[in-house]
Amino acid sequence: MTREAVADAASALAVGAAVAALVRWRGVPLSLGAAIAGAVGALAVEGVLLARRERVRAVWERPVVRWGATLAGVVAAVGVGVYGPGWALWAALGGVGAYLALLALAAVKT
Repeated sequence: MTREAVADAASALAVGAAVAALVRWRGVPLSLGAAIAGAVGALAVEGVLLARRERVRAVWERPVVRWGATLAGVVAAVGVGVYGPGWALWAALGGVGAYLALLALAAVKT
């Protein structure tokens, strides 16, 4: 696994941990449909980004972008976690899970 993939996984895990903590804190019941929708959404976004792979990579490799996106994800998770519907947290967890699965598949493939 490359250093970049490890940093991406750490970023996703940070966001996922924040979301999971908020799900537990609020006692939100499982919303399987929302989790699946979040996973499908994340895979769709990755598919679109794949079409512009080199440009996306150039932008994402900037530390301010990578860590800024992580911070924005955690802040958004806290905002949704406190004020938003519970299903949105499950959608976020589904998206993070799908992204981590993609990273794992890429690591195994290389």
